[in-house]
Amino acid sequence: VIDVIASKCVQLEVISSASCRDLSSRLQSIYLLLAVRNLNLNDRQTKENKW
Repeated sequence: VIDVIASKCVQLEVISSASCRDLSSRLQSIYLLLAVRNLNLNDRQTKENKW
């Protein structure tokens, strides 16, 4: 989904590069948050499996 939005963003970059950059940075931060949450969930699952 992010790739699709990013590619559309690149197409619109000529029209409004500032808002596009803002959007992509927001998407990246959201993506990082989700990745961190997934890592935390995986850690919990492995700990539970060990016990």
